[in-house]
Amino acid sequence: MPDCIVGPRIAVNGYARFPSGRRGEYLYAHRVVFEENFGPIPEGHHVHHTCGNKACINPDHLEALAPSDHFRGHADRCGHNDRGVKKNGVTYCRTCQRESYRRWYYERGGREWHRARSRAA
Repeated sequence: MPDCIVGPRIAVNGYARFPSGRRGEYLYAHRVVFEENFGPIPEGHHVHHTCGNKACINPDHLEALAPSDHFRGHADRCGHNDRGVKKNGVTYCRTCQRESYRRWYYERGGREWHRARSRAA
Protein backbone atom coordinates (compact mmCIF):
# COMPACT_ATOMS: atom_id res chain seq x y z
CA MET A 1 0.00 0.00 0.00
CA PRO A 2 1.42 3.35 -0.94
CA ASP A 3 0.29 5.21 2.20
CA CYS A 4 2.41 3.25 4.69
CA ILE A 5 3.98 5.23 7.52
CA VAL A 6 7.36 3.74 8.35
CA GLY A 7 8.49 3.92 11.97
CA PRO A 8 11.56 5.90 13.06
CA ARG A 9 13.75 2.92 13.97
CA ILE A 10 13.72 -0.44 12.26
CA ALA A 11 14.93 -3.53 14.14
CA VAL A 12 16.89 -6.35 12.49
CA ASN A 13 13.67 -8.37 12.15
CA GLY A 14 12.10 -5.58 10.05
CA TYR A 15 9.63 -4.24 12.63
CA ALA A 16 9.56 -0.56 13.64
CA ARG A 17 10.25 0.07 17.30
CA PHE A 18 10.11 2.90 19.83
CA PRO A 19 12.38 3.40 22.85
CA SER A 20 10.58 2.28 26.02
CA GLY A 21 12.15 4.90 28.26
CA ARG A 22 14.47 2.38 29.86
CA ARG A 23 18.00 2.23 28.60
CA GLY A 24 18.39 -0.27 25.77
CA GLU A 25 14.76 -1.43 25.79
CA TYR A 26 12.34 -0.98 22.93
CA LEU A 27 8.65 -1.58 22.22
CA TYR A 28 7.23 -2.74 18.89
CA ALA A 29 5.84 0.41 17.33
CA HIS A 30 2.87 -1.26 15.63
CA ARG A 31 1.63 -2.56 18.98
CA VAL A 32 1.98 0.88 20.62
CA VAL A 33 0.18 2.61 17.73
CA PHE A 34 -2.60 -0.01 17.74
CA GLU A 35 -3.19 0.42 21.49
CA GLU A 36 -3.19 4.24 21.23
CA ASN A 37 -5.80 4.17 18.46
CA PHE A 38 -7.99 1.16 19.25
CA GLY A 39 -7.40 0.33 22.92
CA PRO A 40 -5.71 -2.75 24.36
CA ILE A 41 -4.87 -5.68 22.11
CA PRO A 42 -7.36 -8.45 22.89
CA GLU A 43 -5.92 -11.34 24.91
CA GLY A 44 -4.29 -13.94 22.68
CA HIS A 45 -4.49 -11.80 19.53
CA HIS A 46 -1.75 -10.60 17.19
CA VAL A 47 -1.51 -7.20 15.50
CA HIS A 48 -1.55 -7.84 11.76
CA HIS A 49 -0.19 -5.47 9.08
CA THR A 50 -2.82 -5.57 6.31
CA CYS A 51 -0.30 -3.87 3.98
CA GLY A 52 2.33 -6.58 4.52
CA ASN A 53 4.98 -4.01 5.53
CA LYS A 54 6.35 -4.95 8.98
CA ALA A 55 7.82 -1.46 9.46
CA CYS A 56 4.45 0.27 8.84
CA ILE A 57 2.78 2.06 11.77
CA ASN A 58 -0.23 3.49 9.90
CA PRO A 59 -3.25 2.69 12.14
CA ASP A 60 -5.40 2.09 9.04
CA HIS A 61 -3.10 -0.83 8.16
CA LEU A 62 -3.27 -2.55 11.56
CA GLU A 63 -5.84 -5.02 12.85
CA ALA A 64 -6.03 -7.47 15.74
CA LEU A 65 -6.42 -11.08 14.65
CA ALA A 66 -6.62 -14.43 16.39
CA PRO A 67 -3.45 -16.46 15.70
CA SER A 68 -5.27 -18.86 13.35
CA ASP A 69 -6.70 -15.97 11.31
CA HIS A 70 -3.33 -14.23 11.33
CA PHE A 71 -1.68 -17.33 9.89
CA ARG A 72 -4.39 -17.64 7.23
CA GLY A 73 -3.67 -14.06 6.18
CA HIS A 74 0.00 -14.88 5.72
CA ALA A 75 -0.71 -18.25 4.11
CA ASP A 76 -2.90 -16.50 1.55
CA ARG A 77 0.01 -14.20 0.74
CA CYS A 78 2.62 -16.95 0.28
CA GLY A 79 0.22 -19.53 -1.15
CA HIS A 80 1.80 -22.57 0.56
CA ASN A 81 -0.76 -23.15 3.31
CA ASP A 82 1.79 -25.34 5.11
CA ARG A 83 1.02 -24.51 8.73
CA GLY A 84 3.37 -25.30 11.56
CA VAL A 85 3.01 -24.51 15.27
CA LYS A 86 6.00 -23.85 17.51
CA LYS A 87 6.12 -24.93 21.17
CA ASN A 88 5.15 -21.41 22.25
CA GLY A 89 2.00 -21.52 20.10
CA VAL A 90 3.26 -19.29 17.29
CA THR A 91 2.09 -20.39 13.85
CA TYR A 92 4.28 -20.18 10.75
CA CYS A 93 4.52 -21.48 7.19
CA ARG A 94 6.90 -24.45 7.16
CA THR A 95 7.71 -24.06 3.45
CA CYS A 96 8.60 -20.36 3.82
CA GLN A 97 10.66 -21.12 6.94
CA ARG A 98 12.59 -23.85 5.11
CA GLU A 99 13.27 -21.52 2.17
CA SER A 100 14.39 -18.78 4.56
CA TYR A 101 16.87 -21.15 6.25
CA ARG A 102 18.23 -22.23 2.87
CA ARG A 103 18.76 -18.61 1.77
CA TRP A 104 20.45 -17.81 5.08
CA TYR A 105 22.69 -20.90 4.81
CA TYR A 106 23.86 -20.23 1.25
CA GLU A 107 24.25 -16.47 1.67
CA ARG A 108 26.77 -17.15 4.43
CA GLY A 109 28.65 -19.85 2.56
CA GLY A 110 27.11 -22.58 4.71
CA ARG A 111 29.03 -25.63 3.53
CA GLU A 112 32.42 -23.90 3.63
CA TRP A 113 31.64 -22.41 7.05
CA HIS A 114 30.82 -25.87 8.46
CA ARG A 115 34.00 -27.38 6.95
CA ALA A 116 36.17 -24.62 8.42
CA ARG A 117 34.53 -24.99 11.79
CA SER A 118 34.96 -28.78 11.87
CA ARG A 119 38.68 -28.44 10.98
CA ALA A 120 39.20 -25.94 13.80
CA ALA A 121 37.73 -28.33 16.38
